[in-house]
Formats: sequence, C-alpha cells, structure tokens
Amino acid sequence: MSTVTCTIDGVSVTVEKGTTILEAARTVGIEVPHFCYHPALSIAANCRMCLVHVEKARNPLPACHATVADGMVVDTASEKTKHLQEAVLEFILVNHPVDCPVCDQAGECRLQDYYRDYSARPSRLDVPKVGKPKAKPLGPNVILDAERCILCTRCVRFTEEISKDFQLQTIGRGNHTEIDTFPGTEFDSAYSLNTVDICPVGALTSRDFRFKKRVWLLSRHETVCAGCARGCASFVDHADNTVYRYVPRYNPYVNDHWMCDAGRLRFHELQDHRLRSVMNRDAKGDAEPSVGETLERIAEALRLTENGRLGILLSPSLSNEDIYALRRFGKEAMGARFYVGGRAPGDADEILVMADKNANRLGLETLVSKAALKSLDALAKDLGSGAIDVLLIAGEHELSDAVIEAIDKAAHVVALTNLDAPWLRAVDRVLPTPQTFEYDGTYVSATGRVQRFERGVQPGPSVKPAWELVCKLAKLYGYADLDFASVRSIFKEISLGEAAFRGMNWKALRPFGAQLAGVAETMSPTIHARAGKH
Repeated sequence: MSTVTCTIDGVSVTVEKGTTILEAARTVGIEVPHFCYHPALSIAANCRMCLVHVEKARNPLPACHATVADGMVVDTASEKTKHLQEAVLEFILVNHPVDCPVCDQAGECRLQDYYRDYSARPSRLDVPKVGKPKAKPLGPNVILDAERCILCTRCVRFTEEISKDFQLQTIGRGNHTEIDTFPGTEFDSAYSLNTVDICPVGALTSRDFRFKKRVWLLSRHETVCAGCARGCASFVDHADNTVYRYVPRYNPYVNDHWMCDAGRLRFHELQDHRLRSVMNRDAKGDAEPSVGETLERIAEALRLTENGRLGILLSPSLSNEDIYALRRFGKEAMGARFYVGGRAPGDADEILVMADKNANRLGLETLVSKAALKSLDALAKDLGSGAIDVLLIAGEHELSDAVIEAIDKAAHVVALTNLDAPWLRAVDRVLPTPQTFEYDGTYVSATGRVQRFERGVQPGPSVKPAWELVCKLAKLYGYADLDFASVRSIFKEISLGEAAFRGMNWKALRPFGAQLAGVAETMSPTIHARAGKH
C-alpha cells in the first residue's frame, strides 16, 4: 500500500495515497464541515462548505474532493478558513426559511449545527426570499419542503447510484433550482426513506414520522430488522414506551448505511397486532390467567406425554438464544421432533431485500441441524397419524388452512408467540413473547453475520422471552439442567459449545457483529460496490 504524509492543522497525518483531505483529517479527529459529501456516494463537491486553505494552492480547495499529497500543508481552522465557512453558510441561508421550530429535522440538522459552530451571525439580506413549494408529497413515504433544500444532491445521487431507479432530479436554474420527480411520476422507490436519512437539512421528511415526536425526546437502542433474512443493522427510536421509527445503523458487512422502506415501517405491524395477554382456551372467568399458572398446566400435559411425542414448531425468526433453549429442552428432556415454519417467502431485489422473510433461518439451521428440521407437510402428517400428543409452536408463523386444521386435531397445543394470527384459533394456551425491540438477543443474517439486538421498549408484565419461558417450563417439568439466568449466559454456552459460534464474545459483537464460522462473507453487488469506499 502506497502512503503519503501531510500536515493538517499542525498534525502530521499518514494515509493511503488517494485519500481525500476530509477523510485524512478524520483519521486524527479533525472534522471538516460538509453537506454534500457522503462516504457511500460519489463526490459532488457542490456545497463548498468543506473549503480549506492549502499551502501554495492558488485557491481554497474542497476537502471532500482534493486528495492529500506528500508535504501538503492544510489549514482547516484558521481565521481565513473560518471566513470561508461563514461566507458559504451565509450564501446557503440567503433563501432558507429558518423555520427550525416547526421543522422535523430540528435537533439533528447539520445546518443548525454548522451555523452554531461556524457562523452565528445575523442575515444581511434585505430583500424577500425566493419562495419554493412547501410540504409537497413526492411519493407515498417522502414529503419535500423545497424552500429548505440546499441542493446538496445527496438524494439525487442516491437514486442514481444505490437504488438505481433514477426517480429524483434537479430542475430549474440558479436560485430557482429544485429537487423533483420526473413529470408524471412519483418517488415510490422501495428505498425512498434513505433520502430522508441523508438529507442534511429538513427538506426531505418522512410522511410516517412527520410531526410525531421531537428527536431530542427520543431514546435510541441498537436492533436488527427482522423483516427479512438480510438482518439490516438498525436503530429503534422510541419514547414513552412507544416506537416512533426505525433508521439504519451503519454496518459495512450487512447493509452499509441503508435500509428498505418496508423494513423501517414494519414496527407498526409489530406494535398494532402484537399479543400482550396470556390466553387459555379452558380459562374460567374474566381474569387473565397468570404466566406461572399457564406454565404449570403445560408442564402437567408434558409429564403425561411419552418421550418422542412432543412436537416443536420453530420459527426462523426466533433469536439464537430462544432456539438454543427450545432445542436443549425438547431434545434432552422430551426427545422432541422439530419442525420449521415461519413467514412465507416474498419479493426480493439486488440491493438488500431478500425473498426469505425470516430473520434467523441460518441461525436455526446451525443450532438445530437442517436435517433434523421437518417441513410443515411432515408436521401435518405426524399430527394426522397421532404421532404427536403435544405441539409447542414458537415464534411467528404463516400457516395454511390445511396445517391449521391438522393442528386443531392435536391433543394439546401451546404457543409462545408475539403476533396475533389465524392459527391461534387452534391453540389451547398462548404465552406472549416480545418483539426484537423489547428484549436482548442475537440473529444470524443470511450472509452469516451474527448481530446483537437490545431491549429499548419495555414489554407488558405478561410478556416474556421464549428462552425464559422454556427455562421455567423445564424447571416445572422436572428437568433441572436448563437454568439460564440471562441471555448472555445462553450466548456464552452457545459460543463455547457450538463450533460455528466458537470464540464469539457478547461484548465483541458490537458494533458490526461477527462472522459465523464456515460461512463465506457476502454482500449484495450494489452495496458491496459502494461499501469499499469506507
């Protein structure tokens, strides 16, 4: 690797040849202000906010575009550079409405931050500002406030280089230039909300999140999108025990900076159709049965069941820790038969979305060998022949009417699940389990990346993780060997005993996870092409 050494604000910096001044400065903790630059997009160098002085250069250079050279001396913090920054900000704010109190971007707006840090001077404009469209819907998920737009073109470049649908463009000239869709079309990209993330001001806003909550009132926790097998690293933003939005979390091994719109918005389904109460078909009275009472009833049924006559239907959206606890109890205590269900396959693309809509299929097939997992058809057949006395259904499933009818004929059916579904009509006892944003755990993406998710929102008092319910059930049944105190203790045992997970550490899974042994690391072609820029 060829390197060059330069000096930035008096600090000697050695970086790979071809590194921009902006990125070189970052390596030593010097932040050069910028709007149009984004590490996963091509360089436009049109906002001029990153102009810096370079010794012997005739004019100031854009730090996002100019590359460092041996002996280069760069100034990013002197009075003359500060004057450049003030001038650029004044130019950008000439026609900006400065409506921060009603702007959704307030609190995470670069224009606000840079004005405070690099200017903080009153406007000298004494003529009316140029007006542009306000609150213009571009598509089903994005609204444009064109008067706030600073024409950084990040959104246009995203649609050209990442989503590749070319749905946004610049129209007009001079200070009448605007971002817009092509005539007669709308911005209906499956990745449209990424433009909201990368917009450095409040020009592009989410129709779903708009005016819902001020960002400084939100708490943020790391999670993993469970919408498909990609397992996009993401953040869940929440307040008052309610989820308000999902946004992507940078992970160069999985989703880079991006996330599909469907994955972002799935939290509505998870909140609106989730289970919060224990249900017993034979319950008497109006009082909700307790978790402990229901587990005792299940344990009684299991004690009357012969070895090998317990069936466990597993979802590929269960966490690794849930699967491991179910496998150990089912196999070691009951000689259970394992089946696999889950969500039905759906659409896919060449960017992030995968046809498999289950977040942890590879984790399931690793912890419970693929050969040991029988199909739903096999489950229906075994139920029909009377080979199963008790069926335990764990996780989220989409089941056909034929399978539901077969389940309804079983002697005793138990569900540990999180969402309301048609198949619950065939279940005798239901114990609600949490969503990914309500408990800690790990998933394995389809590309073999083991990632952590963590609890942000508190579940209801009757909502318990499947692994915890299984441990309590094992104790009531009389199997004392399954006694985990926390999700971390389960993961530790997995990392010690499972070859594919060997050597992994719970803390070390942050921030980017770890690769499952024996699985080649792959990314989608589009994301991989841009991820190399980091």
